[in-house]
This record gives sequence, C-alpha cells and structure tokens, in this order.
Amino acid sequence: MKRIIFSIIFGAIFLYSCVSPQKINTIKNTNNPTIIPNTILIKTGITAEVATPQSTDDGKDYLGDYLAWNGYFAAALKLEDPVAPNEWYWPDKGERIVSVFVIIGNQKGRQLYFAFFNVSLRDNGGYLYMATYAGHKNEIVSAYIDCGERLQGWLDFVIPEDAQPESLVYSFNGTSGKSVTIPLDSPPQGREPRTVDTSRKPRTESNLGENAVGSGFSLTAIRIDDSMEPAYPEWFEPLPDTHLVGVEFDLRNISGERRNFYNYGFKLVDSNGFLYKIELNAKYLPESDMISRGESLRGWVTFLIPDGTVMESIKYFSEEMNEPLWAGLR
Repeated sequence: MKRIIFSIIFGAIFLYSCVSPQKINTIKNTNNPTIIPNTILIKTGITAEVATPQSTDDGKDYLGDYLAWNGYFAAALKLEDPVAPNEWYWPDKGERIVSVFVIIGNQKGRQLYFAFFNVSLRDNGGYLYMATYAGHKNEIVSAYIDCGERLQGWLDFVIPEDAQPESLVYSFNGTSGKSVTIPLDSPPQGREPRTVDTSRKPRTESNLGENAVGSGFSLTAIRIDDSMEPAYPEWFEPLPDTHLVGVEFDLRNISGERRNFYNYGFKLVDSNGFLYKIELNAKYLPESDMISRGESLRGWVTFLIPDGTVMESIKYFSEEMNEPLWAGLR
C-alpha cells in the first residue's frame, strides 16, 4: 500500500509537469466520472478521424483479437468485471470497476506516445468513461513506444452498475481526433483469436559497458544488480513473481550547452520489446537536474520486472532529444 501511495504522489507530480494546462483541463474527474455521449463530437462540430484496423477477414472483431493500423498494433486480451477496488479508491453507490488487460505495440510506425488517459471505455449505450487507476496494481505504463517496442498492463474504468462494456476507444494521437476502436465482446466458443504481425523486436547496437551516442548525450550501462533492494522496504510491496533489478549508468553531456536530465526518462527494454518504468523507491537514484557540458552523471535506475525476463537495454528519452538512446545490457 505504501508503495502505491508513493507511486501515486510521483505520478501526480509527473502528470502536472508534463501535460499542458489545456490537456489537464480536458481530464475528467475519475472519482466521479462524467458520462459523455458519442454525439458530443457532432454537437461540438469536431469530426473524429477513425483508423480502420486491418483484420484478417471481414468478420466481427472480438476480445482477444489483435488489430493493426499505421504500423501499430493493439489488443484487449482480458476483461474482468467487476473488480474489487484497491486500497485508495472506493466507487460511489451505483458504480462498479471493470478492468481490461491491453497490449499496444509499434511494429513499423513512427514513435508513438501512449498515455492511459487517452483510452476510454464505450458502453452499450454509447457513453464513454475515462481510464483511471482504481483496481489493479499492475497498471499499464505511459511511455514513448519506438519500433519493436510494446506495452502491456491493466486499465481500470468506473462505470454505472447497469452499463455493459462494449469497446475501448484509443485516441492514439492525443487530441488530434484520430482513434481506433478495440472490441470487448466475448468471441464465439471455439473461435481462434485473430493475429497480426508483431515479430519486430528491439535492436541494440551497444553491449554492456559500451557507449551509445546521440542527441548530445553519451549513455553507458556499466553493470547490473539482479537482486536490488528498495530504498525503503517498509514502503515497498512487490507484485507476485517479480523482482527488482538495478542498472548502474553513466550519462555524459557531449553537447555544447547545459542539458536537462530527467530520471523518469529511463525505461528498461526486454528482449520482447516490453517497456518497464523506473521504481522511485530505489537506492542511488539521481534526482532530475541539469548537466553542464562535458560533465557526467552517474547513478542507478531500478525496475520491477517479471521473474525470467531477459533484459535487452536501458532506454533514455526526453522531449528535448531528437531520438532516444539505448544502452545494451548483454
């Protein structure tokens, strides 16, 4: 519970600092969600451009089917309805929590930014409900997804007791109006899920101890501690079948000016392309700061990963960079 509270506090600070005021004003109160009919697009004169998924046949799409569009892919793999609330959320009377386990990946598209608040659940009455963190602890990460990378995890929605989930609506370009619909209807008995090409995996040119250079930085993964301990064990509550792993890194500013460093810009990439966020309750984590030209910052980043994960690289990226850096871990 303490670990969750710790993550929530940081998440709130991060969201406030990274989302523009215009975007913040569009986020609905998930503790008492506002129900928005689909016709809101027509009433406001906004025309939504809907991406057409490339299905393997002309039949209906169902829960478990993979959809592909513009070089990306996504699927809703599991639906839990209802879900018990977590320690810090209690639904109002007449409401319930439903959770959807999703996967989203980049097969051959441009860098894609995924944020949980860009996903809504549509019910059988055509109403939309914004995603929130209310049930599952293994929530999906908000992150930049490059080619060969993917995310997976749970999304929670608070909906009325009499509403029936029908689909997810993912606005994959934020407020641009472009969206894709991911079905939640259960498939007929015996039907095999449809698949798409998800074969592309991340490629890391550098190995452990070698430099990765780009965007005015040089990044090196120095060594790995596969039995990392949290900084405050009393505040840490691990998920089942997971463990902490730490990576010592050296980040050097090789540009001609001072550069910002953001510790949350690190992600761990595994051999299947899945991304993992940093753990804040970790030893030796440097604070976000400025790095003068020619100077280096050395420290540790820690990640909570499933047991048996094969690590590929650590990735560092911020919006001030032209492209990410991947420092190999092999």
